[in-house]
Amino acid sequence: MDQHQTMDATVPVEEDPDGFSLRDVLQLLRRRWKAITAFTLLGLAVAAVLTALQPLTYTASATAVVNPTVTDNPAAALSQDSVAKSRAVQFDELAGSALVAERAAAMVDFPVSTGQALSAVTTSVPTNTALIKVQAEWSDPAQAAQLADAWVQALQDQVGELDAADGRDPQVQIDRLLPATAPASPTSPNPPLNFVVGAVLGLAAGAALALALEALDRRIRGTDDLQRAGVTPIGAIPKSTGLAKGQRVLEAAGRQDAGHFRIREAFNELRINLQYMNPDDPPRIITVTSASPNDGKSTVAANLAVTLAHAGVPVVLVDADLRRPTVATTFDLPQGAGLSDVVVGRAAFADVLHSAVDLQDLVILPAGQLPPNPTQLLTSERFREAIEALAETHMVVVDAPPLLAVPDASVVATRLDGALLVLDAESTTRDDLRHAVQALQRVHAPILGAVLNRVDSKDKSGRYAYYRSDYAAPASPA
Repeated sequence: MDQHQTMDATVPVEEDPDGFSLRDVLQLLRRRWKAITAFTLLGLAVAAVLTALQPLTYTASATAVVNPTVTDNPAAALSQDSVAKSRAVQFDELAGSALVAERAAAMVDFPVSTGQALSAVTTSVPTNTALIKVQAEWSDPAQAAQLADAWVQALQDQVGELDAADGRDPQVQIDRLLPATAPASPTSPNPPLNFVVGAVLGLAAGAALALALEALDRRIRGTDDLQRAGVTPIGAIPKSTGLAKGQRVLEAAGRQDAGHFRIREAFNELRINLQYMNPDDPPRIITVTSASPNDGKSTVAANLAVTLAHAGVPVVLVDADLRRPTVATTFDLPQGAGLSDVVVGRAAFADVLHSAVDLQDLVILPAGQLPPNPTQLLTSERFREAIEALAETHMVVVDAPPLLAVPDASVVATRLDGALLVLDAESTTRDDLRHAVQALQRVHAPILGAVLNRVDSKDKSGRYAYYRSDYAAPASPA
């Protein structure tokens, strides 16, 4: 109807926004904290195991210095000092050779091969100095110190042989500066470093898994997804045992547990939002549909009608799902004539309308005989006239088929005041939402808003921020 065309969600359907905001990161951490925490703990566990299995290694250091030969000439001493620094670099190359390694291996009193010695010892020359530092890594601290000292001695002997072979007086000589001492603690493994590396790698793996799961999870994450699709969230129905499988209408007053209270208040909030959507001209004919079958649109339609009746609003619940009707079964009505019979002229309203037990303001119009051409029947002028006749005295809630299964719901919403889109918080994907909204927009059907069904009220991740569950059940019924 024209007076409600302004309710249509004309905002174009959008994909996920570009970029990743801080809010998105925080929500990702809330949703996937278990995976991230598990992989971080796994990284720490692996680090602990590797640390326990890694053999202890001790590092001993010895220092030699390249000194110029003694001279009384200050100018020559300065020149020889520069020569000593340059020769220290040359001697460092010699210190890393197999010749020195073989000599050092022969000096120590424990078995070690030339190859083992080469892999265990490293030498270096600090910048702009004549020092040669020798570091030996070994499983025994005393043997590590012995190997470092033997390496310095082997280097001295090797340089002496080379100078003797040249037959000239050497300009420099190698002297032991600092002997090696047995280290008191091992240098490897390094438990703090290992645990930090394990935690960082585990955290990175957990974050990568979280991002992968987030990319693969196309379910509706919250009201942001609805708003990006151009749909206003106007209600969220929590998952509750009060609406168990096979039971579509919330039990009557009497139960006062927290779950029963939350779901009843959720439908009350939905009713209020619909009634105050346009206070001057609220929608009187509401088409309740869903993206896919089993999203709970018939449950929402039935409980919305019951909630309106409890609030004193005269309401008619119409079963316009002429393919898989459920309203008659929900309210234990006899199978017989209904909406289809009124539209084709086989029956009058007086013959097919049923009053709900204990709810004088609720009237139910079942689907009736299933027609062979439900789409043509729902697009007929006689259907629109029949629904508008009911709306003259009652608010009308129309239970329509799902949008992605058949085109009936979009056609019905076009001819009436608008569609209320029911989405299953556990299974409806963003693609389903986008296609459902596009189906309504293609025929210019007004979209009153969306209802998230089966929301986990215990979810602390902020995924469905619209739903508030911080109320307690009332102490006693009024």
